[in-house]
Amino acid sequence: AVPHVVVPCSLLTQLTECSHALARAGCMQPQALASLTWSFAKLEVRTDTGGKNEAVPLRQALDKFFSKASMLAARTAPDFAAQGISNLLWAFASRAFANSPSGASFHEEQALLVAFGQAAGPKLHKFKAQELTNMA
Repeated sequence: AVPHVVVPCSLLTQLTECSHALARAGCMQPQALASLTWSFAKLEVRTDTGGKNEAVPLRQALDKFFSKASMLAARTAPDFAAQGISNLLWAFASRAFANSPSGASFHEEQALLVAFGQAAGPKLHKFKAQELTNMA
């Protein structure tokens, strides 16, 4: 089992806000966007911080990042490699499954799925088994 590491919410909030700024400016390559989105989806944000609710600003920052990431990814979907498509779609599905709304509107999420469906089609022969499993 992988040990849990406790990182202060304030540090993660700053990291998320910086990533949001880069995504907003369009300064992220597809692989970087997919990797960050995957990493942020893997975060377990707990609210049991001894009475302080430091998780609220982090959740808000994550919501902003995922909203911007969905728009940027939808615009640049053809530029993503198979692994990037797989990781990004897994990240959005994982956040939705965990009942952590991304902050993205239904239209933004639908645009992301349509764009990545179109981008993945011609590249399906390049997908490895794990990448296909991530998208299932």
